[in-house]
Amino acid sequence: MSEYLVCCQNLRGIGYIESPFKVITSAYYDGPTSGIAQCQSCSAEYSFVMVDWDDNQDVRIHAFAPLPSGSFMRVENILARYEPTEWPNDKEIEEILEMAGEVTMVVALSQYGNRVFGARTLAERDLRNIRDWFSPGDPEAGYDWFTFMELDRRISRP
Repeated sequence: MSEYLVCCQNLRGIGYIESPFKVITSAYYDGPTSGIAQCQSCSAEYSFVMVDWDDNQDVRIHAFAPLPSGSFMRVENILARYEPTEWPNDKEIEEILEMAGEVTMVVALSQYGNRVFGARTLAERDLRNIRDWFSPGDPEAGYDWFTFMELDRRISRP
């Protein structure tokens, strides 16, 4: 396993670093929009969903909810049972993702998830603003996660 200088437990307030997350994507729109992530430093596991993106869709803000230890490996094992031309039983993976706790942080990632631009822990009052960007309704009417993260949505990140 690669050594990472940064752990998901220490992402708050830092930016422009290599992402410590290994990701399995369950939804994709020019980059991951939801799935499961595992920190390669501390092995913490999360379910994630995109809640916002910048004007160029280069920076995406994802809500991370902790999953029980072993969830990532269980999903990997489910996916390993299928040939590339087959699709796994979504019910099995959904059962794992349903074990996620409440969202605990939001993380600003590059379009493909390989860079972290910042992270913030959420207070209970912030949880009401968590909504999958692709859920029904006008996403433009949603919460401004870029202001919350103190990021400028008009400027693309490297």
